[in-house]
Amino acid sequence: MRAPAALNASSGQLLVTAALLLVVGLLVDVALTRPLLESKKELTTRRAELSAQIQPLQRMESQVEVMSAALGAPDLPKAMEALGREEPVTMIGRMVAASGLQGRELITEKTVVETGVRWTRFFVRAQGSYGQVIDFVRRLEESRQTVTVDAMAIERMGAEGSLEARLSVSVFTPALEGR
Repeated sequence: MRAPAALNASSGQLLVTAALLLVVGLLVDVALTRPLLESKKELTTRRAELSAQIQPLQRMESQVEVMSAALGAPDLPKAMEALGREEPVTMIGRMVAASGLQGRELITEKTVVETGVRWTRFFVRAQGSYGQVIDFVRRLEESRQTVTVDAMAIERMGAEGSLEARLSVSVFTPALEGR
């Protein structure tokens, strides 16, 4: 009769060992999967945020493709070139450099699209001589694009006679109707 009791004790130890191994396995599983699940949740949230940020850019890209196709060009810079116009930021940056000024800032302040015209106002801050500032303004006025200098301030910078020019410049370019 001792054999069955020994067998029962051995089976009991086996069950306790199996239960302990199961608990240890579950703890290891929880310890390893919980950080992964939280990481997945963070990544899913980040993906949703980035997707929301990218949607307006995709709409803009689609509008650019429509504009370019309507003008028979492969992309917007080529379309602007075909119209005899360059993209306003590029144009202003080129004019700052061509006048010999040192560009400090070029910020798009506002863009409005109405009845086929896109009006964009830029803030330009550049440094150089009086002649260079005058040359820059002359280049803006002689541009093939419709450009207005809405405001301008010039201030002396230090003893070396350099000037800082701050301008509010509006550029008018063609836009698709209603876009």
